Amino acid sequence: RQGWDCREGGHPYDDPNGDQNTTCPADPVAAFVDPVLEYTQESGRCSVTGLMARELLRASHLKPWRNSTNTERLDVYNGLLLAPNLDTTLDVGLVSFTDDGQILISSQLPREARGTLGIHDSLRLAKVERRHTAYLTYHREYVFRE
Repeated sequence: RQGWDCREGGHPYDDPNGDQNTTCPADPVAAFVDPVLEYTQESGRCSVTGLMARELLRASHLKPWRNSTNTERLDVYNGLLLAPNLDTTLDVGLVSFTDDGQILISSQLPREARGTLGIHDSLRLAKVERRHTAYLTYHREYVFRE
């Protein structure tokens, strides 16, 4: 089994990044989502839109799970709490963010889709800390599709 495909936890797996800890957390999804929710608990909102509907929000990785070390996979600074439209567009590289939180929109995201999704140039992250920077940079360099 590959670590990034793990949904059950508690078993050894082949870590492509060579981490020493090769046992999945008991609940790998919760091991990332819960700390991201706790980190944003003061607002409990989407990091960009302010949407306050916990059941709709997603904890998104900036550096994808499959490319991250075990430590990075669970690092709260590798995560953003996002509305589903932003989660999906971030995951596929159609949006990214500058180090100061300004949204970057790929030219591959059609204007009509931008309007339908509510994605526009004035969106930005409400909170960016220095520890987010390496992950934001990674996302822009390796995931974002200019």
